[in-house]
Amino acid sequence: MKTFPRLLLFFLIFSSCNLLENLTKKNETVDFDQTNNIQKLNLDDLSADDKSKLDSLSSIYIESSEVIVNSEDNNLIDYILNDSKGDTIILSNLSVQTLTRGKTSSYNYDGKKNDVFSYEFQNNGSKKINSISLLEGEQIRFAYSNLRKKNKINGSFKVLEDNQIVLNIVNNGFFKSNLKVIIKQIANNYKTEVIKDSVIGYEKAFQKVTDTLYIIDQNKDYKISPYLDITNSTSLSIPINFKNDEKILAWGFWFSLNKEDFDSYLAITESNEEDPLILFAKSELGNKNRKNYLPITKNPFVETSLELVYDATPSLNSEKNFNFFIEDSLSLKKFNKGFLNFKNYSKLYDFDVNYKLLKVISRVRLVEVEVPILNNFIRIVKY
Repeated sequence: MKTFPRLLLFFLIFSSCNLLENLTKKNETVDFDQTNNIQKLNLDDLSADDKSKLDSLSSIYIESSEVIVNSEDNNLIDYILNDSKGDTIILSNLSVQTLTRGKTSSYNYDGKKNDVFSYEFQNNGSKKINSISLLEGEQIRFAYSNLRKKNKINGSFKVLEDNQIVLNIVNNGFFKSNLKVIIKQIANNYKTEVIKDSVIGYEKAFQKVTDTLYIIDQNKDYKISPYLDITNSTSLSIPINFKNDEKILAWGFWFSLNKEDFDSYLAITESNEEDPLILFAKSELGNKNRKNYLPITKNPFVETSLELVYDATPSLNSEKNFNFFIEDSLSLKKFNKGFLNFKNYSKLYDFDVNYKLLKVISRVRLVEVEVPILNNFIRIVKY
């Protein structure tokens, strides 16, 4: 009766060994080049122009530990960093003895983002090792099952984030095995930053510039005869019109009925070095509380009236002898604005009318300017 339990135990051990042997045979076909997470760079993929740029940029980076790369050449950054790898630190170079019966041996290493971890495992024992894995946090970066005696595996991967790298070794058998462990860390010793909107030069270009021009369109003198003069007209009607090829934004007028007011107008022009009617127009368009320099003329013998052919709102700062109108979208197309009428009721005296008509127009012109050429760059600094 004692023989039966021994036979049963032997059968179970033999079956387990066959199962593990089958798993080992299946895993022997794994190509560990496929587990390498480091992008392999091939210079043959680059054009002759890119190769020339790479040689120059790599030399600068190696000599000065800093280089600035045009954003258009960002495909060369990996090549530059590959030519100047960081310091290599050997984290492990030892032989470890595995545990038995499914127990796990664990080893922890500090990993920084973009560090490269390379590994090499060789089974120097007489028994196979059931499982070897490398974890970054909770993510499995490498795993291998059933490393048979005298077999060796190696590879590498780039760390995705700052994390703990954990090496787990599992042996399910009843006997310990020896494993050669070599782990190297190639530290990420560079940083990159984007330099936006850097001026790399200038180029000639034409731009449309809209000018607002204040122009005295008419500057005329008239005479109104006395009421009893039957040989000359005692009334005057001045048409207010503009050329139909101009965009009139606003317009205004001023007139005087005596010499003193006209002389005052000329004196103001000399002292301000600008026409008073233009100053008035600028203050109206700019909504500025500027002092009104336009002389106000009064004559009890002359009746004046403004006859417009369209509805327009005059300036609140207007007087009988000057006014200013800002055009809207409808009145812009009306080039004949109306008439300024005068009637002399004096029986003995004639009067001089000094008349000025102003227009504010918009004019577009092309100007040649230097436009900055902007580009983005990537600075790589070794530390």
